[in-house]
Amino acid sequence: SCQKNIPQNTPKKKPLLRRVLLILGIFAAIIFGMMSCLAPKIKNVTIDDLDWERTIDIEEVVTHNESDWSLPDDARLQYTKREIQSYKDVLDHYETVTETKTRSVIDHYEEKSSYVDLGNGYFEEQTESVPVYTEETYTEDVEKPVYRKEPVYATKYYYEIDKWTVVDTAKSSGNDQNPSWPEPKLKDGQRTGAEEEHYFVTATYEKKKGKTETGRYEMDFSQWKELKKGEKIELKIDAAGFAEVNQK
Repeated sequence: SCQKNIPQNTPKKKPLLRRVLLILGIFAAIIFGMMSCLAPKIKNVTIDDLDWERTIDIEEVVTHNESDWSLPDDARLQYTKREIQSYKDVLDHYETVTETKTRSVIDHYEEKSSYVDLGNGYFEEQTESVPVYTEETYTEDVEKPVYRKEPVYATKYYYEIDKWTVVDTAKSSGNDQNPSWPEPKLKDGQRTGAEEEHYFVTATYEKKKGKTETGRYEMDFSQWKELKKGEKIELKIDAAGFAEVNQK
């Protein structure tokens, strides 16, 4: 039997795929660059100076004017108002939108051969036409819902409320390794609040041949207290300026 020669489709270029791969490559490069910038830096430094500071907040009860969608138990109500609390989507209308879609269609048929065992030592050749598919694009009109934002009203409460509030901070600091806490002078009705402590090292490292740079970095007390001025040491410094001794 004769078989018709059916023209084969020329493979189409895929510019969209190339653009997607290019965009992914750019994103990968940006992420790699950000990770490189944020990665801790190992620096051989000389310790120039050591300093510290400690603070204790001083608090007292202060009356605040606030508002919320509910009234706290210990608040003194001033007035209420109906206000927009949020928005909800409400169906407004439908509009016709033309969408581009893809579907598989038969492009051509290919003859494929197979052999059937007849059980007597002979095989019979069988051929069949197998469809080969391709993707085609088409347009279709679709009804899409269009929503509008509709305000949702609720009662808002305006009130006075008394809260412990930071009104001052006691501070102590020094350029040594003997930190101490400040001694706040409290007035009537005041109390001490949150405590903070920070320990810093100022160090010099070689940036380029013949050039040096000095930086000030925060450290944990446990490592900071063991350092000595003039000591050469390897520090691991993160992007936020926090340093720790590099454990080899």
